[in-house]
Amino acid sequence: MRQTEDFRPTAIGGRDGLRATLQNVSEVTGEEERVQVLATRLDNGNLFYAVAVAPESRYDDYAPAFQRAIESLRFVR
Repeated sequence: MRQTEDFRPTAIGGRDGLRATLQNVSEVTGEEERVQVLATRLDNGNLFYAVAVAPESRYDDYAPAFQRAIESLRFVR
């Protein structure tokens, strides 16, 4: 697995966070896949992270669903 771009700011559940994009070869299919890791720190100091994985050739098809899932998150304080 290798990182393909620098960390970028993002929002997760209304909080500031970071996003990293990685590339990997699937052990199951042997195809290239894109992996997005998103993270934010919670008020109690814990780290919340989410991972989105899809075949590289289909990532643009899956990206809107991943984005909606991240936007739907809400953290209770």
